Amino acid sequence: MVRLRIALLLFASILGSVAQADSAQLFVGGWKYDVNGSLESGGSSLGLGSGLNLHSQGQLNLVAGYQTDSEWLPDFSASYDHIGASSAVTVPSGFSFGPITSDGHPSDIATHVHFDDYSFSVEAPFYFFGMRTGFGITVKKLIGAADIVAQASQQVLGLPLPGTQATQTTREDINQWVPLLHLRLHADLTRWLGFTLTGNYIAVDDEHVGDVRAVLEVKPIRYVGLVAGYQGKFYKVNDDDLHLNARFDGIVFGVAGEF
Repeated sequence: MVRLRIALLLFASILGSVAQADSAQLFVGGWKYDVNGSLESGGSSLGLGSGLNLHSQGQLNLVAGYQTDSEWLPDFSASYDHIGASSAVTVPSGFSFGPITSDGHPSDIATHVHFDDYSFSVEAPFYFFGMRTGFGITVKKLIGAADIVAQASQQVLGLPLPGTQATQTTREDINQWVPLLHLRLHADLTRWLGFTLTGNYIAVDDEHVGDVRAVLEVKPIRYVGLVAGYQGKFYKVNDDDLHLNARFDGIVFGVAGEF
């Protein structure tokens, strides 16, 4: 609930500061995504879509912003996503990942990846082939953790012996500020149908972070729209001995209002 309150306060501050703006928008919806990529530590690698068998959890998606027709004032937007995935798999004897090892006995491994992605964007608007276009910068705040818990027991004839269970855990915290380049395109295809494409990206050395969002909005009435489309986020981050290369992408849908 704390992270949701922070997100709502951020969006309320944006919407509350646009009394003189031409329009303000708020989108509330959900994001159902798949997980792909890899997790590496200590020279060992696990496929996020196969080795860890991670299952995504549909999450809340919030986007707010405002636009002005003034050629001197920038447009602003902010978004919030909570990203989570979990798994439970059995690995054979000899498996190792960072400080976790499975020597002599199979192990049951539970994995939980969860973090919040806050984004705040500032863009200079202009028109390109009739489309409202914005180019600027985005600042992301990523905060969360990745937890892996391994449990193993001595076995006889394939059955675990009571009192022989051993547990190993490893946790990697995520807490980073990330600046990115920002681009947004919007086209009103008809009076009741619009298309918006938004992208953010940065690459430094062997790391990169980015996202892309492409949605259609149908407006059955003037100030309310039904939104559906695609959203993908990708992260390649090196933190000490942990290397995360993950992609989360899938369908985003919800309701948008204009004020």
